Amino acid sequence: MKTTAVFTPLAVLAAAAGLVASAAPAHAAADEVQYANVHLLANGAGINAEVGYVCQKGWQGTLSIAVSQANGRNAAIGRYYPSYLSECTGKAQTLEAVILPETLAFREGSALVWITLDLCPAVQPPIAEGTIPQQTCKSGDTLVLETELAE
Repeated sequence: MKTTAVFTPLAVLAAAAGLVASAAPAHAAADEVQYANVHLLANGAGINAEVGYVCQKGWQGTLSIAVSQANGRNAAIGRYYPSYLSECTGKAQTLEAVILPETLAFREGSALVWITLDLCPAVQPPIAEGTIPQQTCKSGDTLVLETELAE
C-alpha cells in the first residue's frame, strides 16, 4: 500500500515554525534563581545557604533569602538581606550566605526557603533637578522551595 503525504500551505508554515523554534537556544540568558542548597550549622544556630543564579550583564543584582520552619505552634524564622549589589556577568554565579535565626533555633526537618532576585541597572540614569526619578530597578525571579534541613 502506497502512502501519500499531502502538505497544505498552513502545514508547511507550521513545520517551518517548529524547525525555527527548535533551532533557538533552549533557554536564553534570563534573570533567574537556579538552585539552592541549604544545611544546618552548629545544631541549628544558623543555616548555610548556597544559591546559584544568573542575571544579565549590565545589571546589578541582590538576593534576599527567607527561611521558615514550623516548630510546634511557633516558627523558626531567619532572613538574609545583603546591603550591596553584585555585578551581573550574564553567566552562572553563586552566593553563599549564613542565615541566623531571629526566633527559635532551626532543627532538622522540613523548612520553607524563599529566595528573591532583585535587579538594578549597573549605571543609573542622571536625574534632572526638580524631576521625579523613574523606577529603573526590577524584580528578577523568585524561587520558593520546601527542603529538608540537616547538618
